[in-house]
Amino acid sequence: MTAVQSALGGSAQLPDRVPAEVVPLLTGVVIMADWLASDTQFIVEQQRDALVDPQRRFAVARDRMLDRVESAGLSAPQIPSGASVAGAWGFAPNALQTSVERDFRPHRAGLATITAPTGVGKTEAGLVAATRLAEVSGRSGVYVALPTRSTATEARRRLRGFLDGAGVSAPVALAHGDADRVLRDADAAEASMWLQQNRHRPGLAPWSAGTIDTVLRAVLRAQWQPLRLTGLANSVLLVDEVHSVDPYMAGLLARLLEWCGFLGVPVVAMSATLPAHLHAALERAYLSGAGVDGVGVRRPVYPGWSFVDTAGKRGLPGDHAVAEMASLGERTLRVRTSAEFPDVASWAVAGASVVVVCNTVGEAQQTYRRVRDAVPPAMPVTLLHARMPAWQRSAATEDVLTRFGKESGPATRGGVVVATQLVEQALDLDADVMVSSLAPMALLLQRAGRLHRHDRPRPTGHEVPCLWIHTPVPQPPEWEAVYDRFELETTAALLAQRESIDVPGEVDELVQQVHHRSPTLLSEAGAAARHNRAAEDQATAETAAIPRPRMVDQLHELTSLETPEVALTRLGVDTDLVVPRHTDEHGCQWLRHGPQEWMPWPEGRPKKRVVQDALVDAALPVAVQHARILGDPPSAWSRYGPLASARVLDVGSGRGGLDLDDELGLVTPTDGKDTP
Repeated sequence: MTAVQSALGGSAQLPDRVPAEVVPLLTGVVIMADWLASDTQFIVEQQRDALVDPQRRFAVARDRMLDRVESAGLSAPQIPSGASVAGAWGFAPNALQTSVERDFRPHRAGLATITAPTGVGKTEAGLVAATRLAEVSGRSGVYVALPTRSTATEARRRLRGFLDGAGVSAPVALAHGDADRVLRDADAAEASMWLQQNRHRPGLAPWSAGTIDTVLRAVLRAQWQPLRLTGLANSVLLVDEVHSVDPYMAGLLARLLEWCGFLGVPVVAMSATLPAHLHAALERAYLSGAGVDGVGVRRPVYPGWSFVDTAGKRGLPGDHAVAEMASLGERTLRVRTSAEFPDVASWAVAGASVVVVCNTVGEAQQTYRRVRDAVPPAMPVTLLHARMPAWQRSAATEDVLTRFGKESGPATRGGVVVATQLVEQALDLDADVMVSSLAPMALLLQRAGRLHRHDRPRPTGHEVPCLWIHTPVPQPPEWEAVYDRFELETTAALLAQRESIDVPGEVDELVQQVHHRSPTLLSEAGAAARHNRAAEDQATAETAAIPRPRMVDQLHELTSLETPEVALTRLGVDTDLVVPRHTDEHGCQWLRHGPQEWMPWPEGRPKKRVVQDALVDAALPVAVQHARILGDPPSAWSRYGPLASARVLDVGSGRGGLDLDDELGLVTPTDGKDTP
């Protein structure tokens, strides 16, 4: 290396040794450099008019590579200095946003936590806080992490709007498995940029949004781990909906925050319903990574925020701000529990906009059929879940937003939406009344945030927001494959004692009663069983995660596992894609990629972009155990990243109990965890 440096005219002194914990970042930089320099077009340009003298050739190549870095979207963009809600979005800040603008004055990297009810502007407050942290820590941008693809897609749109409002011109990458299709429809220019041409690249962008899974892979012992950690190291990490992580994911997130503290990566964590033990675990992990000892954990007021930096110094809102924030999102939420499913049809016929949220896809499909058969034929009823072809899910989402979104009006509102947890966080919906399957308290309150979300006239009988909670007896066993049984039991016990919930005054207390590690409403045996299950999941996370920052001895510890199947971001919900293949009465095979769009089934490798796009539009996720029944993925698709592991589903064959229904989407045998 010294000889090469000397030949090229370098003067910097290379170190004899590199700390083991820094090696992952250097590895990530080498991977990025290799990808940039080995691009075929770049190599051709380099060979054109190539100079013989190595030092002059190196100087020209260096200048060209700087241009290459900029064109790839990797150059450090401008950070919005003095960003404000009014400046970026054009409206006056509320009490939470005002407090962040006025009182949040960090001097170095740290962990900021923002907790407040749904719909009160946490995103705006979080982005203002993130840009201030970027300024003081020298970071180039922000990665916004959300629990689902749809929430991540919405976060990218809002991040794009923030940068536009702040006058910053920079690409915004999208990091999840459906990014190719989403950007193709929404932002063709950014869909074609270098950062989106490989599923490992979007996290390298200075400004990006994606699923929390994408960023958790930065601490999974798996291939490309160093690259993901390198991308994160130069950003502020903003994690929204933190409460959605289960014990396994919480273990991975804690390890990620430990590395963030070690690397000086600022973090903003946000939630409407944050359990105290989760906040404590994340704050301890961050401070441990930063090498800070002896600093006690301090929860933020609710609603409110707190901050602790890498030196252990705290920042809190002033007393006046705390008093002002206490009434954020203030309202009384009426709650009703019933073992019988309520008369949704009568509400819809009377003019109410009704949202029904189910815990599993199978339950949503059955509920949709029940509601559809009970309402008049002209009444719109929409089914929305993840197990639909991408084109069908997009159409359903657009229909739901038209009738229930922020901009919906009297001419478009009405009818029923039956959905899974996709509407819990992903969409800005405004229902007159909601029915929800029993779920843990934090998630029920999240769902209730879609009730009376915007100021508008309400139908007679629905002037007060009301959440109907369906608690069938016996409880469907598949619910326990989705949610913790003890959290369901504790939630049901609490709700049986009340008819209303004061928001925000009673929210935090209810969340802590249910989601505390040892809730008082559980029996001693129940609390012990719950604790043991969480401990097992966190032990699995410890096995899957890379070592703590100061415990890295060998590079292979970051990328290898004795049992590779453990390297998952979520336990029990691993999915693969399937692409439905339709066969007509003449034996001809077809690909359906839109409501009226069909093309002959593509044989061989999908080389044309129009064919690749059609396959992506037709694909849908299914649990791995069901997908494997369909056989091996077509070898011709192995080089096309989005479909490299996808299987073919022959519609109507009944193979493995799988089939595709025009209205219901994919129908599967009920087995284990469901895809929302």
